[in-house]
Amino acid sequence: MVYGTPIRKVECRIIERFSFKFPSRLPGIFIKLRPRWYYHLGQNSLLEDDQIFLHYQELYVEAKGGSLNISKAFDLATKADTCVFELHHLVNKYNSEPFPSEPFPPQLPTEALLEWYHSHRGKCASCRTALANIQLLKFWCAMIVLSALASSVILAFIIYPTSFLTVIIETVRPLALGLLSWRIHKLEN
Repeated sequence: MVYGTPIRKVECRIIERFSFKFPSRLPGIFIKLRPRWYYHLGQNSLLEDDQIFLHYQELYVEAKGGSLNISKAFDLATKADTCVFELHHLVNKYNSEPFPSEPFPPQLPTEALLEWYHSHRGKCASCRTALANIQLLKFWCAMIVLSALASSVILAFIIYPTSFLTVIIETVRPLALGLLSWRIHKLEN
């Protein structure tokens, strides 16, 4: 189940509740072992894809007079829209406008609505920490690649005649670390 709990105008906190029941304890253990930030990578893609439309829709409803004029602002023609209509109906019936004294925020730039960093990664503590660790790992990986390249030149002058094993190590090490750095960069993005 997914709950969207409003925390301020046009911003919600997503709370997910998973009630999987497995006959064995083993799948539950594997689910708990996976880092939280890794789980977040592909989780809310459906919600994030609709974020730009929902933001502009909220601005449009507010410009048309808010929940009082929802039926004039939109043609809610399908059964899927029933929940939206009922929510606005409840807000009007019980005069329960969430955050009534808070002004409506200005329109957000498109990048802030579409970019995952602004909508999640910059706000989530586990993802923010993971990003900082990934950037640190990327930096040190690049430093080791540079030192491996520099040491290969130095070792070529020190060890004469060059041994075949040294050549292989000094060739494979920068390539492997460069590949690791590239994978870390892809993970960061």
